[in-house]
Amino acid sequence: MSQRWNSILASFSNKISQSLNKPIPSLDGLRAISILLVISVHAANGMPLSDAARHFLSTYSRLGVTIFFVISGFLITTLLLKEKDNRNGVIDIKKFYVRRFLRIFPVFYLYIFVVFILSRIYHIHIPSSAFWHAITYTTNYALGGWFLGHAWSLAVEEQFYLFWPWVIRLSDRKIFFMALAIIFYAPVVRAIKYFWNWPDIYTLAPFFQFADSLMIGSVLGIILHRCPDLSLHNLFKNRWLRWGCVLAVIVIAVLESDLSKWSRIVLLFGRPIISACVSFLIVSVIAVKDDRCFRFLNHPIMVYIGVLSYSIYIWQELFLFSQDGRFSFFPFPMVVNVFLTFVAAVISYHLWERYFLECKKRFVN
Repeated sequence: MSQRWNSILASFSNKISQSLNKPIPSLDGLRAISILLVISVHAANGMPLSDAARHFLSTYSRLGVTIFFVISGFLITTLLLKEKDNRNGVIDIKKFYVRRFLRIFPVFYLYIFVVFILSRIYHIHIPSSAFWHAITYTTNYALGGWFLGHAWSLAVEEQFYLFWPWVIRLSDRKIFFMALAIIFYAPVVRAIKYFWNWPDIYTLAPFFQFADSLMIGSVLGIILHRCPDLSLHNLFKNRWLRWGCVLAVIVIAVLESDLSKWSRIVLLFGRPIISACVSFLIVSVIAVKDDRCFRFLNHPIMVYIGVLSYSIYIWQELFLFSQDGRFSFFPFPMVVNVFLTFVAAVISYHLWERYFLECKKRFVN
């Protein structure tokens, strides 16, 4: 019975992956881990916890988002470089933006509409400015609104998409220089924000303090695209290095949650270290196809959760946003709200998101 169920899931996840044109293995599994980190933390926030416990958990939620950023930088850069090579150095910017629009906007705009309706039904005040910032993907510059706050990460990614395709049109040397410049600028921005608290607009901190994760993923994409044989190096098959990267990520996340001098150091340099470790793990799980980690990340259930990860991230705020240890819109037990999150994501994906993903194929070069 279990073998039959696994074969059905495998067939289903393969069809989904093929329909989404995803040739890179393990990425959906990594997305699944990322979204499960975010979900578990947000679900735990709906329980009566101390402020210290909530602060500790919030670091692991940010860890999930950091992994998403690294994957996005890696994948987008890889796809753009492939298009650039196939089109003799030319990138169709218009088609790129259309593909991004069809991938990201429909689900999120549907969510905004649902939140707007529910806020009227339940008489919950959400500032109109919060809706406008969400619609324009500028929430990272003006956090506000109970159920739209998670749009900050979407805003960071959209702002990355605005300029990065234009950078990819440059020479490899200039692309690499731009990525490194942003990686080194990000800790400076975090230091200025933390120690001197300058207005964000002067340093563009709401974007650049997270941009090093995107850029480290982009650098990985550049390196692997130009040196594809690098992934075959024995370095990435070393289990001790792989587990060392996992341990480093956990330790840095713990230190970040510690309200001491260590948290200041980790605040500045923890994110690029985590992003570098995640980059190493990405290459490792892509290259090594004969171990348990690869099989786990490419298991049909993990692939399916990864495919749903965007919809899960969008809809989870509706069910898992909490204040004072209580879920706000749907005050059910935690397990019920987590279940409703996945139900909403499944419905959203199959009845809404997939249609636009099919439309997106028309604009693939």
